Amino acid sequence: MEYVFILLIATLGSGLSFFSGFGFGTMLLPVMALFFDLQTAVFATAIVHFLNNVFKLTLVGKYAHWKTVIQFGIPSAVGAFLGAEALNYLAHLQQPLHVEFWIIETNTTFLGVTMGFVLILLAAMEYSNALVRVNEAPRILWLGGVFSGFFGGLSGQQGAIRSAFLMNHFEDKQVFIGTRAALAFIVDAVRIFTYAASFQLFLQHEIYLPMAVALLGGMSGALVGNKFLKKTSIEWIRKTVMVFLFAMGILMIAGLV
Repeated sequence: MEYVFILLIATLGSGLSFFSGFGFGTMLLPVMALFFDLQTAVFATAIVHFLNNVFKLTLVGKYAHWKTVIQFGIPSAVGAFLGAEALNYLAHLQQPLHVEFWIIETNTTFLGVTMGFVLILLAAMEYSNALVRVNEAPRILWLGGVFSGFFGGLSGQQGAIRSAFLMNHFEDKQVFIGTRAALAFIVDAVRIFTYAASFQLFLQHEIYLPMAVALLGGMSGALVGNKFLKKTSIEWIRKTVMVFLFAMGILMIAGLV
């Protein structure tokens, strides 16, 4: 029964993330953490996320804008390495942080609160069209690459910031999604390599089946998303990203993701 649960969550998360650019790993990690220790769950989720991005590349990689991939991807790789390394030195950011506001009481982390406010700010900037003006700056791509890559390596929350910086650069939805998939592949490859070297994890044989089930769900969600891609508009995708940015920010501040 637990494998059915993993399959459903992975399929739903991958399908949603096909358009928004983020959410798959965020939804999958808590499920994997129900069955394994957190360190193993993080590493296993990263591997599934990486392999699912490889599959996405076979679907939409041909549409990628490779000049943007280079301009954004190289700084992303550097940022991802720095973020993953920083994770070893900033472990205290993951310690529980008790927050009370009016009738709300929750446990979160300093990193979660920081990232949450960043995502809400990006959503507000997109809503007010300020993000469009920011993205018109000639050097914003490499800055966005470093920024998204760093938080990707530090917390795994790479897709939200990347989508925010890229969604106003393309009018073609296929180019946008293809470019995003190529960039996700780069960051995932760097952070998995860094995690493996730092965590010195050895994947036990009992984790292989859950990973395979999660990957199957991820591939299924990507196929469904790709099927509906032609029926969506770039404007709808941008609005989806904006709503997801705001929702994810609230959830992170509340300590729910």
